[in-house]
Amino acid sequence: MARSRDDKKRKERSRLIIAIPLVALVIVAGVYIVSILPATSSVPVNFNDELLIEVQQGNSSNFLIVAPNRTIGEPGGLWATHQYDSYGVAGYYPVYMDNPYYACPAKHACTIGVKSSVLHQYTLGDFMAVWGYPIVSRNETLGRTSSGTYAWELCVGATASTAVINYQWGAMALQPKMAITLTFYNTSTPYGCAAS
Repeated sequence: MARSRDDKKRKERSRLIIAIPLVALVIVAGVYIVSILPATSSVPVNFNDELLIEVQQGNSSNFLIVAPNRTIGEPGGLWATHQYDSYGVAGYYPVYMDNPYYACPAKHACTIGVKSSVLHQYTLGDFMAVWGYPIVSRNETLGRTSSGTYAWELCVGATASTAVINYQWGAMALQPKMAITLTFYNTSTPYGCAAS
């Protein structure tokens, strides 16, 4: 009988010897996992805008809609500047555009996202720079320069139909739910975005 008591005590000790390190390992693993997970706090800047880029075809009323062929500011996509990399969320640049197949429906504006881990005022120029076109002006946008009577025009509003001309160009601050239109057109025709 004394022997069975000793056996029981030995079994209990051996169980404790195994259980204590296992519990410690589970606690350490839990702390590690919690430390590497992203914080669930809200993101200070998070909104979308619409960007429509049109280029007039000759003197006609036909306009070519310009859209990128790849994502912008996302891993694997176009990413021409790294100025605000550390402000992005989930591996994205803070001003980005998803897959153009979804973000730019045919003959419509593209959706651009603004999502930042810090409070910062992003501009149209910030988006264009990550796309690879750091100059945004009446004289040059998307590498296309004004010539003769052709020039760029920038219009902004809550919707494309309520947009008014804006002269801030690359310095224009992005705000939630903006409808932005960049039009390259013959200024001697009535087709600029301000004409509508």
